[in-house]
Amino acid sequence: MEAKKEAEFFFSRIAGKKFEYPVILDIEDDKVQGHLKGEKLTEIAKTFLEIIEGKGYYVGIYSSRYWFDNYLLMDRLSDYDVWLAEWCNNPGYSGNYGIWQYSSTGSIDGIEGYVDLNQSYLDYPQIIKGVGLNGFNKVKDSEIDIDLIIYSNPMDRMAAEILSGAKGVPLYYNENRALNGVNYGSALHVGSYTGNNKRIKKVISGRDRFDTIKLVMKEVDKT
Repeated sequence: MEAKKEAEFFFSRIAGKKFEYPVILDIEDDKVQGHLKGEKLTEIAKTFLEIIEGKGYYVGIYSSRYWFDNYLLMDRLSDYDVWLAEWCNNPGYSGNYGIWQYSSTGSIDGIEGYVDLNQSYLDYPQIIKGVGLNGFNKVKDSEIDIDLIIYSNPMDRMAAEILSGAKGVPLYYNENRALNGVNYGSALHVGSYTGNNKRIKKVISGRDRFDTIKLVMKEVDKT
């Protein structure tokens, strides 16, 4: 299949390199890919992503909301992160996505002309390095050992309780949503974090409680 050949060629180009963000499959060319929509296009995407993921890379898929809604069978691609291109103030895409491209007319000093602007909802560098993907060595367990779970948003209590039970460590509710200089060197913080204490071992924060719990379950699986 052509998708397998493309995946192997792509891998030959990135092998040996390190990437702090997911390796993304871009599907949006109507002339080349549009006639394959539905089952065929979904199978092509899934084949490509499975091969690259199998080689140790954190993968995802990029396209517009229209393509995700009308060209791809997203229930079959739910294992992969979505980079959504929807240029507006409030995206209408109903699925989950880790990165949102919200504009194609941005301006950045040092770059001539318009640039795309994106917002990431997950700390991809931390996730990817922590599990040893994209060319990085996995962080040793001793480096992320914790003795306390901190959470500051009641919406994140469920995620914090899951972690607390799995790791056998106590919870601490930080009502002020800041750590006020207290040294929590072996703490894991769940959910929205607004403090500036750099000694926290790890922060788990999704774009909403659903995403946060998904990330928490990945952490639990390593316990």
